[in-house]
Amino acid sequence: MMDQKLLAYLEGYLTEKRKALFKKVLEDRTRHFTVVLEDIFQPHNASAVVRTCDIFGIQDVHAIENKYNNKISRHVAKGSQKWLSYNRYRDDRDNTKSCLASLKEKGYQMWVTDLQLMATSAPSGNKIITQCLEIAQMLIEKNISYGDSALSPIRIFSQADNQEQIKIRIDDKINRIKNGSGFAGDNDIDDMIGYLILLKIAKANSN
Repeated sequence: MMDQKLLAYLEGYLTEKRKALFKKVLEDRTRHFTVVLEDIFQPHNASAVVRTCDIFGIQDVHAIENKYNNKISRHVAKGSQKWLSYNRYRDDRDNTKSCLASLKEKGYQMWVTDLQLMATSAPSGNKIITQCLEIAQMLIEKNISYGDSALSPIRIFSQADNQEQIKIRIDDKINRIKNGSGFAGDNDIDDMIGYLILLKIAKANSN
């Protein structure tokens, strides 16, 4: 907790102009979202992020230091680090986990650019990423080979739209899984997941 008496005492040494500046900066700050940096190797990169957070009014920056220390370059940050709360995680064996646990306790949701970072907070996170990447690779390879045959059917015999045709294929896969009647080498579960993704794309395209 901040010592209010000490704060009031120190305010006596500030000019009214300086107080007005502090007040304006604080009014423009937000803690509705925050920024997390993990193992930034180049100090100028971390410093540039800190400076950007200051410009956009983000009060808290969290630096995870598993491999590298997040040092702030004063030449790049230009003093912006003095206006922010810079939280460093460097004391635990798994500083990533400590940081994410702390943010979750404060009610933050995780929106990340690196799925590996998000995966560390999930018991089977890395396994989920692996399976999803395998499905994505399969879909892309088939899309290269077959084109958009599922999303843009030629409709020679069936006049059903792409969503209905994909649903028929999903029914067929469910039937094969149920009866164990798939062909050798086929992976009906992967195929069904792939068709569900294509159905999601088809629905998104129709909106």
